[in-house]
Amino acid sequence: MLAIFAIGVLQAQVKIGTNPTQIDKSAILHLESKKLGFLPPRLTTAQRDVINEGKPATGLVIYNVEHKCLEVNIGTPTAPKWDCLGCCGKLDADGDGVPNIDDPKPEDPCAPAQAPGYKGYDGYHPVWRAADCDGDGETNGEEHDCGSDPYDPAKKCSDKDDDDGDGVPNGEDADPTDPCKPAQSAGYTGYDKTNATWRDADCDGDGDTNGKEADCNSDPYDGAKKCETDTDGDGVPDVSDPDSTDPCKPAQSAGYTGYDKTNATWRDADCDGDGDTNGKEADCKSDPYDGAKKCETDTDGDGVPDVSDSDPADPCKPVQSAGYTGYDKTNATWRDADCDGDGDTNGTEADCKSDPYDGAKKCATDTDGDGDPDVTDTADDDPCVYSASQNPANANDAWKALDCDGDGKTNAEELACGSDPQDKTSVCSGTIATLDCAGATNVGTLKENTEASGVTSSIPYTGGNGGPHSGQTVASTGVTGLTATLAGGDFANGDGSLVYEITGTPSAAGKASFAISIGGQTCTLDLTVDAKSLYAHVCPQGIETEVVEITSPSGRIWMDRNLGAQSSDDTGAYYQWGRLTDCHEIATDAKPGEKKLANTITPGHGRVISFGDDPMDWTKDVDNIERWGVGGVNDPCPSGFHVPNQQEIETDKDWLKVILPKGGLCNVSVSSWYFPEEKYVWSSSAKIGQKDAYCVKVLKTGKVSVTAWSRQDRMPVRCIKD
Repeated sequence: MLAIFAIGVLQAQVKIGTNPTQIDKSAILHLESKKLGFLPPRLTTAQRDVINEGKPATGLVIYNVEHKCLEVNIGTPTAPKWDCLGCCGKLDADGDGVPNIDDPKPEDPCAPAQAPGYKGYDGYHPVWRAADCDGDGETNGEEHDCGSDPYDPAKKCSDKDDDDGDGVPNGEDADPTDPCKPAQSAGYTGYDKTNATWRDADCDGDGDTNGKEADCNSDPYDGAKKCETDTDGDGVPDVSDPDSTDPCKPAQSAGYTGYDKTNATWRDADCDGDGDTNGKEADCKSDPYDGAKKCETDTDGDGVPDVSDSDPADPCKPVQSAGYTGYDKTNATWRDADCDGDGDTNGTEADCKSDPYDGAKKCATDTDGDGDPDVTDTADDDPCVYSASQNPANANDAWKALDCDGDGKTNAEELACGSDPQDKTSVCSGTIATLDCAGATNVGTLKENTEASGVTSSIPYTGGNGGPHSGQTVASTGVTGLTATLAGGDFANGDGSLVYEITGTPSAAGKASFAISIGGQTCTLDLTVDAKSLYAHVCPQGIETEVVEITSPSGRIWMDRNLGAQSSDDTGAYYQWGRLTDCHEIATDAKPGEKKLANTITPGHGRVISFGDDPMDWTKDVDNIERWGVGGVNDPCPSGFHVPNQQEIETDKDWLKVILPKGGLCNVSVSSWYFPEEKYVWSSSAKIGQKDAYCVKVLKTGKVSVTAWSRQDRMPVRCIKD
């Protein structure tokens, strides 16, 4: 850069930009760039006009940010004349939008002449602004600024003035000097209330000038409204009313009568806030401005409003005839008085339904005790005949013990259950106070898929009224298939119970619930349905043995009976050791039915097998000793149980001695039943190479042992839990 300026100094020329040594010989300042432009000073018009204290050099160039153009002073320093540079560097000295080079008169902004609507001018050019191209008496600048057309003599800024103040511009006003033309509708507010011409006029012809009506908040365009108008009817003209729409403003003192009681707005208001509208109080001659006075106020309760009562503090004035009922029987002043002088206060007579204004009628004795005073009783000597005035609460005990309608229930019982003591067809509805399903007493048991028999539930209740109930039938939920049935009947007077019969077949084990609702009370009866008992079968599917568990002192769980037994006292079936359930176990004949040993441990028939004393087994497969082991193919016990092994019977032998039934065994080799007074039961244990198996043996003497016995003999089996 220093090199550039050095060159510039030596040559009296300056080059800025690229190719600094190549300077145009005609230029004192040469700018060259293919990426950047020339940026002159950017000023507003106000900033421009104070350059060098308002004396800019001729030819000085700036960019006017308001006119958005490059401006050059084509005047002198003492008489500046700024001109926007036109397109392609062409100047427009007069601002008419025609470049000097094309303008026949470059310094005449009105030449060439332009048609109305022309917009090509520079609205900020001082030469153009000072001219009046349409000759309408307003400069181009004035018309440009007010939005008029500087090239149309028929359009002027003054057309938008409103000389008569009626809110209609002169250019649109049929008569710009008459504030009442054009005519406006009532409620029009577009006028200028400060315009003298408009204020002096009387556009609605009501005798009040526009100005007067504007000042008093009346309507200058409504002949029905004047400054004296009282919109809210409070007696205060709108012109001086702080709120001409509120009849309670300004506030007035009690006794004020300046209001207009025919005015709807005033009538609908309640200026004293006593709950009665102004209109209502005016009509009843109360005071609309005194909150202590209302049309309905009746101090003494005699039914005569204070506003018309001859003595508002005396409930017996004015005097009323017998039969008068207009009084307020809750009013203390009236209740304490005795207007008919019969010795009963008004309140007493009102309560007993006598006449407080008839000295011949008072709250009389109830001779028959039916709760209906003699004064109203149609038969004061018959307790079962009384009027609608009868009050059962006042009846005596003798009446309560009667049965006036002969339906079998005393009057007291019928009242207690809501029935009518005089209507035989009116039946008590049975009700109870509480119903306790949780406290039910249940008889019998329920088992899944087993029809219920002899099962009942007795549900206690309290507070019965002795009334009838029609019974009910309730189906079970949860475990379905059951029904709770209650026969119809009567609730007890007091506490009792309802007995439901449970019938049906439960679909599963679990909880069966019955939604009981009777006598105005509800509860849920829950009954347990047991799982169906497990059964062991002997002589396949022929005889069932119910699996009932019992625990020995050692903690082992056994079946409480032998296989094939129907109870714990029954010996049950007699098995050859290690043989499956194939009906040989139920044979009653001690003689064997087959003299030939089976080739395997599954004979394929149900006959008892014997082959003398040797080999002392019923099968040739003597060494197969796991046939009754846990999971053994011939295990006769039900699922979850097995034939006990030697160790298990050894552990519980003393206990087995007590619980096993007597019955002995069957000696197959000699075809005889042995030792009926002794107790025997097989184990699942045997030894290879031997021809016998272990069992529990309980002698008649009570001695117990675990001993070996011939496998072909038959004895009971007692299963133990896995």
